[in-house]
Amino acid sequence: MMPRRSTISQLPDNVRAELERNLVNNVFSDYQALADWLIEQGFSISKSAVHRYGQEFEKQLSAIKLVTEQARSIVESVGDDENLLADALTRLTQQKAFQALINLDLEADEDLSLTKLGQMVAALNRTSISVEVVPRRDPRQDRG
Repeated sequence: MMPRRSTISQLPDNVRAELERNLVNNVFSDYQALADWLIEQGFSISKSAVHRYGQEFEKQLSAIKLVTEQARSIVESVGDDENLLADALTRLTQQKAFQALINLDLEADEDLSLTKLGQMVAALNRTSISVEVVPRRDPRQDRG
């Protein structure tokens, strides 16, 4: 039996986006006020549901911040060599995708299928191959 879909995931995109902005602005607190705001918008969603969604959203936001910082560090350490940067970012993406696959429960996630996972892996492999095929530019050739 599959778990019930979150009532918040079924909100219109604009309402959910505003809720997410409010969650960030409220530093992931005052869930009762957010539930009251949703009621004012015409959606009866409990404080507990908002809290569960807020916790998951906060985890996702933290993960994105971590990956962004890691990418920034890679850019700083690699410098201007585009091929090295692309290769490093592809490897970072592959690592994060692998970690997500390890933690994934396909049966619980209606939006994800083995087909979508296969397409993602194929796209990452194509990116990796194109980075390897692009010849590295010799900066000495740029000095005319």
